[in-house]
Amino acid sequence: MDTTHPLITDYLDRLRRAAVGLPETDARELAADIEEHFRAATDGRAISEAEVRTLIDRLGPPEDLVAATAPPTTAPTTEPAAQPRREWEATTVAMLLAAEVLILTILLIPIGLVVWVIGLVFLARCHRWTSSQRLRAGLVLGSGVPVALLALVASGMATFRSVSQACSVDAAGVEHCTGAPSSGPAAWVPWILAALGIGYAVLQIVTARRLLAAVGEHGPRPKGLRLR
Repeated sequence: MDTTHPLITDYLDRLRRAAVGLPETDARELAADIEEHFRAATDGRAISEAEVRTLIDRLGPPEDLVAATAPPTTAPTTEPAAQPRREWEATTVAMLLAAEVLILTILLIPIGLVVWVIGLVFLARCHRWTSSQRLRAGLVLGSGVPVALLALVASGMATFRSVSQACSVDAAGVEHCTGAPSSGPAAWVPWILAALGIGYAVLQIVTARRLLAAVGEHGPRPKGLRLR
């Protein structure tokens, strides 16, 4: 069959234009295959224009042939959005300070100890603080419960007075007791303890504010504190 027939020539031209987007090898092989198809369809005999149109109709539009030859396109894979990490810093500060307050109420000491332990666990998860900031939080805020317990013991010792007495009964059956308070802490000790307690509380408040400011939880980030 003569592939220079106007209808065939036009079809092959359309096919080559449509195959521009294909790899060069694929486009060349596709055009050669279709041209060979036209030759083999008649086995060297002359056919009419109507038969040429029938062959073209069976092949379909050149654009469809190119689309069927094109390699499949893979849709771009979108990685799932990373889940935001939970921020523990503010919760940690609140729990450590709350545990100290609960300890000082005496009756809530068991609850305070539980809250304190949970606060220390949260402290280990504070990823926005640097190692030095976590250490500072542990030393200043995390030590509040032990300090509060020591303060309760010291306060009890300062106010305790044990009295040793000697008692006797006279002939009339009246009991007479004599005694003197045993030696105890000096009178200035409670004042020293109170001053230390106030200073420690101020240190905790300042430290808590600076640690929260370092992660933007409480005012502007102060100089000297950096985010990890």
